[in-house]
Amino acid sequence: MIILCLIFGVLPSLIWLLYFLREDVHPEPKREIIRIFLYGMLISFFAAFFEISFSKGVSFFQLPEKITFFLNLFIGIALIEEYLKYFVVKKKVFSSPEFDEPIDAPLYMITCAMGFAATENVIILSLFALPIKIAFLEKVIKLATLSYLRFLGATFLHALASGTLGIFLAFSFLKLKRKKEYTIAGMVFAVLLHSLYNFSIIKMKYFPKTAFSLIILSFLFSFLFIIFSFKRLKKMKSFCKINS
Repeated sequence: MIILCLIFGVLPSLIWLLYFLREDVHPEPKREIIRIFLYGMLISFFAAFFEISFSKGVSFFQLPEKITFFLNLFIGIALIEEYLKYFVVKKKVFSSPEFDEPIDAPLYMITCAMGFAATENVIILSLFALPIKIAFLEKVIKLATLSYLRFLGATFLHALASGTLGIFLAFSFLKLKRKKEYTIAGMVFAVLLHSLYNFSIIKMKYFPKTAFSLIILSFLFSFLFIIFSFKRLKKMKSFCKINS
């Protein structure tokens, strides 16, 4: 069961990763992709620690329930996760000689995000499947179904949020005078997209049509933004090593 959880947990991330990596005209070294993917997997444990710590810290102040909810939603989950993925790419990629094209920024951000999502998927699938005492085949079907839902939902979200931030980072390197503004704007969009998805999932049982529509529209807009931005970035010249 543990092996199946690993397979079904990592598979959605690998599929999305391979899809987006097709956009790279000059493919990155496989060792670099694997390295950043593994860092993404590792950083998810730090994210869990910071999220739990933040939640406990907010609870200590006994703020109104709605304020606590939105603080955890925007900062305690979305901002922590998006910043940590950005932190990995900033520290491990931007100073690398392999980082020499604008399109590398979103591709490495997506690579890190897919590693992050893979760990999330494995943990969730393990918590879902291991305690349930049902027939093996039925358990496999449930795992495959949940894995598919994660592929369409949370895993895709991580790719879109980090990919959006990566697009802004790519343009920030080309507009150095406004680099900080582009980075902040990208982070804001990534956090908003992440928060909107989580909010919609939480409210799904109360307003299913509205919540589902919000997810579809935000996913569609973000996906089109990334795809069209990729086309623009491909036309831009390579740059030399950039100091972040």
